[in-house]
Amino acid sequence: MPYAGRTNAVHSALKALGWARLLVVAVVLVLGCARIEPPYCIKVIDGDTLDVWTGEKIERIRLIGVDTPETKDPRRKVQRFGKESSTFLRKTIKGKTLRLERVEKDAYTRTLAFVYLPDGRCVNDLIVKEGYGYAFVKYPFPGIERLKAFEAEAREAKKGLWRDFAYERFYAGNLSSRVFHRPSCVYAKRLDQDKRIVFETRKRALELGFAPCGSCRP
Repeated sequence: MPYAGRTNAVHSALKALGWARLLVVAVVLVLGCARIEPPYCIKVIDGDTLDVWTGEKIERIRLIGVDTPETKDPRRKVQRFGKESSTFLRKTIKGKTLRLERVEKDAYTRTLAFVYLPDGRCVNDLIVKEGYGYAFVKYPFPGIERLKAFEAEAREAKKGLWRDFAYERFYAGNLSSRVFHRPSCVYAKRLDQDKRIVFETRKRALELGFAPCGSCRP
């Protein structure tokens, strides 16, 4: 067969296979000769989001109850400790068969889930416990109190992103959205007085059920 013909044949074969499946094959080869049973991670998006091969399809998983500093949002700069959070997730799940405890879909059609390692440890817990992310408590979910306790422990021990964390003299809360901000945050400055509440400490804001702003990271 002429060279051009062979090239076209290879291209057609790749197209028939599908680029998604081809990506999965490539990941398996990179991970090594030992076969990994699905589900397993084929791509870490950032510290709280990953793509998983289930054995049938690629599923985007958002770790429920966890919020890590942004690295991929085109509207924002890479946030402090964002790269470290992504690296921690990648190292934690690389080459491992995962167990998914799916909860629901979010507004972006991502699957909100708890992810477990072969030894039974919960990845969601590890990220918050080791200081690589925050407990995301804006919406109720199973295990919310556990993750809040892990965040408090990490903060007390000054682990990870809490190591050089800058505390404010006060925080401004939005009574409508139930989100609190640093006083210098652009969203705090826009708050109407009738929707504003002031907290003396970050802890008090969390105790009253307010979630930290994803932009200023109070």
